[in-house]
Amino acid sequence: MLLERETELRLIGARVAALAAGEGSVLLVEGPPGIGKSTLLDAAAADARGVRVLRTGGSELEADLAFGAVRELLADTVLELGRVEREHVLAGPAALALPALGLERVGPGSLADPLHGLFWLVSNLAEECPLVLVVDDVHWLDPESARFVDYLARRIDSLPVLLLASSRPGEVGALAEAATVITPRPLSAAAVAALVGEARAADVTRLTGGNPLLVRELDRAVEQAPGIALENVAPATIARAVLRRVEVISPDAVALARATSLFAGGAGLADAAAVAALDAPRAAGAADALVAARVLEPGERLAFLHPVLRTAVYEALGSFERRLGHARAADALKARGAPPAEIAAHLLAAEPAGDPANLRILQAAADAAVASVAPRAAIRYFERALAEGAAGDENRRRMLVDLGRLQRLVSDPGAQATLARAFADSAGSPVRAEAAIELAATAYGNLDHDAVRSTVRAMERADISADQRLALEMLLAEAAWDSDDRETCFALIKRLPARLPGDTPAQRLALVMSASVRFMRCEPLHEVVALLRRAVGERGVDALVAGVDVGDPLGWLIVADELELAQTLAEERQSVAASTGNEALFANMQRQLGWIASLRGELAASETAMREGLASPALSRFAHFITVIDLVETLIMRGRFDEAQAELDRVSDAHELGALAVSYRRAELAAWRGDHATAIPIFEGRREREAAAGIRHPNVVNWMTDLLDSLAAAGRRNEAVEVAREVVALAHRTGGVIGLGTFQLALGRLTGDLDELERALKILAASPYRWHHARAELDLGTALRRARERVHAREHLRAALDYAEREGARHFADRAREELRLAGARPRRALLTGVESLTPAEARIARMAAEGRSNKEIAQALFLTVKTVEMNLVRAYRKLDISSRRELPAALAQG
Repeated sequence: MLLERETELRLIGARVAALAAGEGSVLLVEGPPGIGKSTLLDAAAADARGVRVLRTGGSELEADLAFGAVRELLADTVLELGRVEREHVLAGPAALALPALGLERVGPGSLADPLHGLFWLVSNLAEECPLVLVVDDVHWLDPESARFVDYLARRIDSLPVLLLASSRPGEVGALAEAATVITPRPLSAAAVAALVGEARAADVTRLTGGNPLLVRELDRAVEQAPGIALENVAPATIARAVLRRVEVISPDAVALARATSLFAGGAGLADAAAVAALDAPRAAGAADALVAARVLEPGERLAFLHPVLRTAVYEALGSFERRLGHARAADALKARGAPPAEIAAHLLAAEPAGDPANLRILQAAADAAVASVAPRAAIRYFERALAEGAAGDENRRRMLVDLGRLQRLVSDPGAQATLARAFADSAGSPVRAEAAIELAATAYGNLDHDAVRSTVRAMERADISADQRLALEMLLAEAAWDSDDRETCFALIKRLPARLPGDTPAQRLALVMSASVRFMRCEPLHEVVALLRRAVGERGVDALVAGVDVGDPLGWLIVADELELAQTLAEERQSVAASTGNEALFANMQRQLGWIASLRGELAASETAMREGLASPALSRFAHFITVIDLVETLIMRGRFDEAQAELDRVSDAHELGALAVSYRRAELAAWRGDHATAIPIFEGRREREAAAGIRHPNVVNWMTDLLDSLAAAGRRNEAVEVAREVVALAHRTGGVIGLGTFQLALGRLTGDLDELERALKILAASPYRWHHARAELDLGTALRRARERVHAREHLRAALDYAEREGARHFADRAREELRLAGARPRRALLTGVESLTPAEARIARMAAEGRSNKEIAQALFLTVKTVEMNLVRAYRKLDISSRRELPAALAQG
């Protein structure tokens, strides 16, 4: 009987009913143990009609089983489907969920996060029939399953899916933010009276606080000892009351209950009997007695009637007795050949025993976790395997390298220490070179340049392959450059073979390193670009050294004016991300595409790409920060200074390196707002730091044009002109277009010389840099108007105004409009219609729809929900004045 839960059941029922209209939601039942969370979920699931109910739950012991709850929720459902239906639900990216479900294995190099695939599996299942996903005790979910539940919760409103979960208060913050939280209240005195009778109701309510489980347990304790005072079985002693209820049955019942408590998800009778050292008849008799006493629930497996009862028995075991019990449980499971992960869960809770069999099981569990795309679980198993202490030297070294690599993959701060241990332990071992490369790459990523140097120097006389030697030397060159040791860096680069083909990760790293050094030394840009093109590799997405992107040519291609190739490379990587479910890669490429778009002057597209990247939960904290910094620059270019300031304020607590990036953007924003007194000291500090670091290429230091404008505004025009002339001369020698164009334009602004401005316009007009070209049009038009060449001025000012209105560059538009007025023209205010009125996101989705892709296919390719795609298409139809998908190709062609 479920008392005083009508309000909660009505709310859940309403959410179930809303599934028919495609409205998904998250409900979280939150409350202390015994308040009736599981009972409420059971009742809601039993009452659900016209939906498919799938259930799972967390448990303390199973919190180490990789994707354990997800498998319980989905794997059997997939296996039970007929061939045709299974093909449908596993179509597209949903197939990427198979390794996480244990239905397919992947190799160790294929560790893209499976959350995207799991989401689309749920989406495809929900197409067949609305889903109610019941997840009990979320706080005990294994980390991989918990990540998926959070991922799904943020996207569920686009699916006919109800996620109905339960948790203790305050233990699932991320999920609670996405959920409507239900907090069942304690039972009233009237409800308690309905359970225990009027005579005891007041005292029981006072002693239990109306907690339903405590009410029932208190009532059972009194029934078994009618003369006992209620105060003697108060909630503080409920656990002892449960134990007494077990103890009065028989010693066998005590032994079996204790053994069963070791299996958080329930146990087979044979397994529990083996742990309890009972033969089959005695175990069966004890089990029946425990069921009759309402300690265990009836069924084929032994499981406690309520988690609180199991906790009472389990916690009554001493810590040493618990660890010994889990070791016995592992032995019982080993004896019947249970899966490694199931045995490993007990080994994690037991003392290391130096048992080679345990070692093999833990290693097998780690390998299975990697094959299931669960690196965090693999880390737990490897750590415990190493603690087992039964590994031979080579096996231990291999495990340390594998553990360190996985730790780095998931940004575990212990990665470098693990790899340092592997390296120190591997002298004379075949894994030493691999350990050295992993350690040097990880140390470089941690900015620990001393560790990079010591690692590479320790390998100077080692007998390793040419490719391994090259990888180590290039990592040392990177660290030397970053720590201002130019001599070492240049010496290593000078030793490189004249023409590396770029066939291996080490060779590609060397090509990028050589190109970057040549770039920073202002050597001819065409030579730099030739090296970068070889570094791209055949597919553009080839693996880099140790997975660290120090050898990534993409950023260097962008600053070397190779925007077309850079965009192609970024888009290819997004295609790979979509096919593998690698949302982090997709989101990072959104930032790169946003950067490229901002350089092209496609400001609306830039902002859209970066905001879509920032919306992805897969973006790392550092990548999120860098994307915000880039977004701020785009907002400044659009003249939206207040929004730029707000974005900077949100990341003001960045780490030390990030603090410099924030200060640089603040200086840029101050300069554009006319606060030159604030901007100049920051700019000059940056100039000194970059000069000391050897950073002087005009394509990289073009931020200095803001410094030159600020110096001129502060009365230091002659100084600014001198710097501009020096950089323009250097840009002519290097061949960089963005550097030459922007500094030539700055020189024209500083001198007011029409010839200088026209030279800048000519350079930028032939370039892909539309924002800078528009600025040149505006600056030249302004200078011509001041020189009383008003007719000539209008042509340039109108070009600037057209660009500014199309891209939403407010400050440019306002200036161009005012200059046109002063030049005697009546500037029109543009009203964008048709294709030009589409946002970049709307245009991209409309183009994909025009190509014949379905809304679902578009959503899968762009890591969006179907509902988001639908909303963008509805807006696009309205702006294009069309009413159907069939009209899209013609409407877009008109643009």
